[in-house]
Amino acid sequence: MNDSFDFIIVGGGTAGCILANRLTASGQYRVLMLEAGGEPRSLWIGIPAGFSKLLTNATYNWRFQTEPEEGTRGRVIAVPRGKGLGGSSLINGMIYVRGQPGDYDAWEQAGARGWGFKDVEPYFRKIENYPQGGPSRGHDGPMKLDQVKERFPVAQAFMEAARADGQAWNDDYNAQRQDGMGYYQVLQSAGRRWSAFDGYLKPARGRPNLRVETQAQVSRLELDGQRCSGVTYRQHGREVTVKAGIEVILAAGAIQSPQLLELSGIGQPAVLQRMGIAVRHALASVGENYIDHFATRMNWRVRNTITLNEMSRGWRLGLAVAEYASRRTGILTLGTGLVHGFLKTRPALATPDAQLFFVHASYANAAERILDKAPGMTIGVTQLRPESVGSIHIKSLDPAASPSIRPNFLASPV
Repeated sequence: MNDSFDFIIVGGGTAGCILANRLTASGQYRVLMLEAGGEPRSLWIGIPAGFSKLLTNATYNWRFQTEPEEGTRGRVIAVPRGKGLGGSSLINGMIYVRGQPGDYDAWEQAGARGWGFKDVEPYFRKIENYPQGGPSRGHDGPMKLDQVKERFPVAQAFMEAARADGQAWNDDYNAQRQDGMGYYQVLQSAGRRWSAFDGYLKPARGRPNLRVETQAQVSRLELDGQRCSGVTYRQHGREVTVKAGIEVILAAGAIQSPQLLELSGIGQPAVLQRMGIAVRHALASVGENYIDHFATRMNWRVRNTITLNEMSRGWRLGLAVAEYASRRTGILTLGTGLVHGFLKTRPALATPDAQLFFVHASYANAAERILDKAPGMTIGVTQLRPESVGSIHIKSLDPAASPSIRPNFLASPV
């Protein structure tokens, strides 16, 4: 490739799509985006309920797994990561949560100046297109939002039980207060998934100063001393090296960013030398301090009501398909669930420390989401601020292979 670029973006996921849009908006800079996956062409991407079909689809999901660990009794845990333009916003459950204001303020108190909630809130409003929200919400941003519209008796019963237990109702958990129970807000428009590709990259694709290369697997960062000056990538059997006049931006996500750094000789010397990689820049923090949420769930059989288990097969499914095709409503507009709650496990806490999520369905394997045949429901819970700390390091010289993912789940006592 003989073209010159000011910026090279490694990764066409959620962050990469935003960067490509913003950096090319003025027309001042030439930008190259490199994405290992392809275009988001699958029918299942647009249909919200189709996310379950993408969890095992290697075309759009890297299908990473953790290493077996003591805390999970030797089990491996699926770590879905989106593959393609739009990244994980192509395959996730579409749930939109800003996060607690206190968490951002804690970042600032820890030394991250400019990252307090007062600093980041204007950017949340800039992102959002949520017309039904109040004055603290954005109404004309690029990311279209809606509240889950489907209502089911079993979900309503769950909400009533939560109220009876003293949990408050919260119609907008992304406004001033997060705690309480409510229906999810989801990244959808007119019953279809709305991804970072839709909101940011698609409007920028026609700009002459943006070039997007798909099926382009970056294999290493090119260094001039300790400065990254370009990248080498593989595409259709060819190896290409391209230089950046201003900056290379590594936007390969939490899993593959440390992987690519190590493959390029940046990281812990012991890790690099074990893999036969020359140390270009010794940096002990690469691959460390990996923290992820561990969710546990409980399934129940239910009576005297109908759940998604029965509605997703036979003649009921046929009716649902017809409804979605004609009106973009019904069960095919649903992602991972209906309702949720942010709650405090101890009354003395200032802010919620756990999240409940309710699904009007049940399934044996969360990685595949194949629904049970009998009526059922699921309630899950996750710790909002996990204390177990793990790592991500390479175990292969192949950039397309999975690194060693060790979240160290359940290692820290609660």
